[in-house]
Amino acid sequence: MVLNRVAGCNLWQKRHFNDLLASPEKISTNILSNRLKTLQQESLLCCSVDLENRRSKIYTPTEKAQDLVPVLVELYKWGEKYNDRADTAENPLQE
Repeated sequence: MVLNRVAGCNLWQKRHFNDLLASPEKISTNILSNRLKTLQQESLLCCSVDLENRRSKIYTPTEKAQDLVPVLVELYKWGEKYNDRADTAENPLQE
């Protein structure tokens, strides 16, 4: 799921808190808030005010986060190669 959020580009498509909250993972608001805050502190996400709705924030991946995508994809492929249950798992690289 983490790979799906980063490499699967859902984070590029879902930019508002409520969009992320509505994801199939059903994450709670406090957990999502904490994770977004951590990603910002680690310089993996930028948070800006939505110019169309000033009460809303837009979360966008930083260059640092985008540079991680190839690493995460390769790590996922490695796991698929050596995971006996890989055939039954959801493929987070598919959109």
